[in-house]
Amino acid sequence: MRIGVIALQGDFAEHTAVLSRCGVDALPVRLPSQLDELDGIVIPGGESTTLNRLMAEYSLIEPL
Repeated sequence: MRIGVIALQGDFAEHTAVLSRCGVDALPVRLPSQLDELDGIVIPGGESTTLNRLMAEYSLIEPL
């Protein structure tokens, strides 16, 4: 199983590490093109206004 972690802000590295320790192939996601190769996605918590702005800036909102 391959899970992406949106890596734009917050503690995405910790989320990726925990998934890896659980035996999941986890990778940070910053580009829309990376979404096609995933079985699932984690959107870490944080300041939602900032996350929304960054996801728009990186063109991730529509593909998600």
